[in-house]
Amino acid sequence: MGGKRFARFNMSKDHSILVDATEYTFPIRTILELENSALDAYLASLSAPDVDEDALDRFVVYGKFLPNRKLPMEDAAEYVHRAAGYVLSSFRWTTPEQRSLASVGLLDVVTLEVPERKLVAFAALVAAEDESILVDGGAGVSYFQSLEGLDPFTCLLNRPGIFFLKRVVARVQPDRQDSWKQHVYQRALLKSVAHIF
Repeated sequence: MGGKRFARFNMSKDHSILVDATEYTFPIRTILELENSALDAYLASLSAPDVDEDALDRFVVYGKFLPNRKLPMEDAAEYVHRAAGYVLSSFRWTTPEQRSLASVGLLDVVTLEVPERKLVAFAALVAAEDESILVDGGAGVSYFQSLEGLDPFTCLLNRPGIFFLKRVVARVQPDRQDSWKQHVYQRALLKSVAHIF
C-alpha cells in the first residue's frame, strides 16, 4: 500500500478497485490467503448488523466519495444520491478472530462534485449508535454500501468507490432532522475533505 491511506487494488487485468489500507489488511488480505475449502465458511461468518434507524441517533457528517478509476464523475454523484435510504458498513478488524462490522443508515445526502480532485464531496444525515463509529476520533472511516442478499465482502469488492466519512458536524434530534441541511456550509465541507490522503 506504500504508506498511503488509499490505493488501487487490482482484482484482475482489467478491473481494479480503490481500497483503504485498513481494508487491505483485513479483510482483503485475509480472504486472499484462505484456502478454497475455508473460504465459504469464512464468508458465511460475515454479516452486516441490522440497522434500526428509529433507535439510533442522528448526525450530520461531512465526507467524500472516491470513485473507482473507470467511474465517470457524473455517475459517481448519482451513485451517492441513490445510496440515500441504504445502509453503509465498515469493517472493524484487528485480527481474523476479532472482527466486527459497523453499520450506519444513510438517510439523506447533498453532494458537490470536485472533478479536479476526482471526488464527490458530500454532507449527509446518518443514523448511528454513536459518534465514534463514524469518524474514529477524527481519522475518518471508509464505508461501503450494503446490499440485501450479498455478504459484506462481496459488497466491498464490487463497490464503485469508497464513502469516506471525515467529520461529524452536528447531532440532530429526530423530530428536527428535516432541517439538517442548516448545519451544512460548503466552504467547511470542502476544507474538511481536502487533506485526507
